[in-house]
Amino acid sequence: MGKKGYRLFSCFVVVLMLVGILPVGVLAASDHAMQGHTSSASGSGGSDQADDTSQDDPDDDTTKLFDRERDRDRDMVNATDDATRKRTEAQKEKMNAAADKYTAAKNNFVNIRSKNPMLDSEEAINATKEYLISSIDHMTSNLDNEQYIDELNEEKDKVNAATTRNELADSAKNIRNIWNDALKDRVVSSGKNIDNKINAVIKNSDALILRLENEITTMKENGEDVEELEQLLAQYKERMNDANKSREQARNLYLEGNGTNAQNMREANTYLKQAGKDIKDSNAILRNMLKELHQHRQGVIVLAGSGTLSAEGNGTAVISGDVEIDLTATDSKLVIKDLAGDAHINTDDADYEFSNIEAGNSTDNNRAFVFLNLTGDVHIEGSRLTVMLRSSYMELTAEGTGTAVLSGNGTYEYTGNSGVWAPRYADSAENEIET
Repeated sequence: MGKKGYRLFSCFVVVLMLVGILPVGVLAASDHAMQGHTSSASGSGGSDQADDTSQDDPDDDTTKLFDRERDRDRDMVNATDDATRKRTEAQKEKMNAAADKYTAAKNNFVNIRSKNPMLDSEEAINATKEYLISSIDHMTSNLDNEQYIDELNEEKDKVNAATTRNELADSAKNIRNIWNDALKDRVVSSGKNIDNKINAVIKNSDALILRLENEITTMKENGEDVEELEQLLAQYKERMNDANKSREQARNLYLEGNGTNAQNMREANTYLKQAGKDIKDSNAILRNMLKELHQHRQGVIVLAGSGTLSAEGNGTAVISGDVEIDLTATDSKLVIKDLAGDAHINTDDADYEFSNIEAGNSTDNNRAFVFLNLTGDVHIEGSRLTVMLRSSYMELTAEGTGTAVLSGNGTYEYTGNSGVWAPRYADSAENEIET
């Protein structure tokens, strides 16, 4: 769960006490709260939780992944990013302008009040009005709830029309109450969102645990040593169970306090942070489990930097890492994802029906190269590659560091060991890891 979620959930402790006509000590506390809220509201976002994305056809999965990313990069990302960036920049400029105006009005008010503590002069009344109006503008720039924005703007009209200190005092109290209500609603909404996200992670983990248990059981029935895998799975289940308990504790405290009890909210926030830590720890365990599983699965080879992988067969090969690959293929689809931008691809000895490079829709921004109906010899090398080859028949060699996944009908040899391709590589547990 991201840091933004925690900041939003702990937002209940940030209470703007905009009672501009009260003593200066109260003003100082109010200004500190305003600054605290600005920091919270403009904090950086977190990452979404991972989804259950296992597929029935792993070959189609890989192909669709590259195609989808290519099309998205070409047709959508730039326009979407530009629009989002412009909206974000405009909102940030609005918030910064409101904050600057608020700070200037506050400083002017404090200066005038030091000279006229009773705030009964025309100059003091005008300074107080300016301070309250700038405070409202600062608040509304940090809100997205139209109801509270409208209520604050109605109070802004009253401030503009006020002529006495008592009228301004009433408005200051109303502004404070509206802001407190807005923060309480934000706590309610944020708490629900965080609880839903944690619950989604836990549900995904339940499905993942079932798949891992089935795979380990099958391996055990085949006579493989799965003791370490069983221990890792037990640890993973324990951490996820702890996360669920912490989530339930937070949820109960939150419901008891109904978003208004500060002590309950602080304790609930502590439990949510613990749930996040448990999820992070469980993902570290899961990564270790997946590494161990790679050593047992058919068709999965870890390239350790020494020796040459040789393979032949029909189906799909996916090779990732810092690798150098030579392949011969027939009627194939070849997709190359160049994550570092340093790939060298030689297709001089191959024929193909289509290439997105020649079609002009592969750019430095997406770095995905596609060749359809390719037959012949290809040489590929790069420091961060993911290469997918689907062919009715292929021969390939690969050197370097990374992983190779071979699915279909075929055989391979690597560092004196030989094996067969996986008939199916359907478990996509790697996609379950939160990154």
